[in-house]
Amino acid sequence: MEEVRDKADKIKVKPGKACQRLANDPIKVVRGPGGAFFITDHHHGADAWRLAERPFALCDIADRAPLSSEAQFWSDLIADHLVRLADADGKSISPEQLPGGLAQMPDDPYRSLAWRLRKNGGFCRSIMPQKEFAEFTWADWLRMRPELPVDAVRASAKKMLSTALTLARSPAAKDVPGYVGNKPSNFECRDDD
Repeated sequence: MEEVRDKADKIKVKPGKACQRLANDPIKVVRGPGGAFFITDHHHGADAWRLAERPFALCDIADRAPLSSEAQFWSDLIADHLVRLADADGKSISPEQLPGGLAQMPDDPYRSLAWRLRKNGGFCRSIMPQKEFAEFTWADWLRMRPELPVDAVRASAKKMLSTALTLARSPAAKDVPGYVGNKPSNFECRDDD
């Protein structure tokens, strides 16, 4: 939710700039069972528009094969890495347990920490082979570190950033996609916001 609030603040301060960014990279959606739309990318940005009380959004509706069944729809989304079936604690859930709307999205404090980590050079999304849900990949890794207890991260992801940066750049994180701890000191991650 820290990223959502940050984006909402930016929308409120510079709505024209935010609209241009949205036009350049719209919210990604697919048509699912019953003709309903499902967001597959930019959930946090979409929620920021809601939080900023801007009741509109520019979406890019993916052209996908017609649905053969609801089970096939979810199977296809999973195979294409377009859905994260996990709760705020990183535990697996079923499609039926997904939030019904943006306002019901749970707050994963480790996802907020991973967002801060990326913004501060702790990992590089642009070098990850799979960029979808990149922050959640790191959130799940951070969640397993005893140096980052959930109560402390929930109280203030910002205060836990220094510890997270140290861990993310350590050899312990070398197998996490986007790892930059082995990069030269002059390495710069291409801005992939």
